[in-house]
Amino acid sequence: MSVVKKIKNMDTMKKAVIVSVWGALVSGVVACMGSSMTVFMDFCRCLLEGAMTVVTYIVFLKINKQAVSKRKETVLQESIRFVTGLVMICTSILLATVSMASFSPVIAEGNNIPSLFTTGICTCINFKIYRNYKKDLEKNNNHIVRAQYTMYRLKTCINSFVLFVIGIMIFAPSWSMIPYIDLVGTCIIAVVMLNEGIKNMKSIETKLTKTSWRKVRRIVSFVTSL
Repeated sequence: MSVVKKIKNMDTMKKAVIVSVWGALVSGVVACMGSSMTVFMDFCRCLLEGAMTVVTYIVFLKINKQAVSKRKETVLQESIRFVTGLVMICTSILLATVSMASFSPVIAEGNNIPSLFTTGICTCINFKIYRNYKKDLEKNNNHIVRAQYTMYRLKTCINSFVLFVIGIMIFAPSWSMIPYIDLVGTCIIAVVMLNEGIKNMKSIETKLTKTSWRKVRRIVSFVTSL
């Protein structure tokens, strides 16, 4: 009980890391019960989301410490935007690539019930973290909370949509429109995420002058030196 209380008292970012890692482990156990390619792909997605949360937390924590010690609030804000934008762009490309696999007949084969549970776990985790960040945003409207709130809002949308598609695959497996729904829907969400990522990257500097290129190089070297 004391462990649960400790987790509840943690800040949202730490909570997100713990919940995401446990969610990835549970989804891995559930994935072992399935036999189709869908379950394996969903497990990989859950694992990727857990890893991404951990990496983002470590990077943000290091950026925060360095920026506070150097008293460079501008570098902190721009580095957060840079990392968030980069993660969003990479995720959107990955989503668009994975959605192409929907046209493979292998995806529809086997038992998709475990996949429903795996994606359900992932959706619940992302929704819970999204709600926590929403509350944090009302209390403290800073750049880190705003970036994480946007990220989890989009991730909740993605997982909810995937959950909907898997539900159709289970209850209407013979419906030929399933792959097209999955492809179009995932690509739309991927484009939204790509747009958010580009907006984050663009907010570093609107005009690419010599000064702004220097600024971008400084941010990149700051992030890579962590």
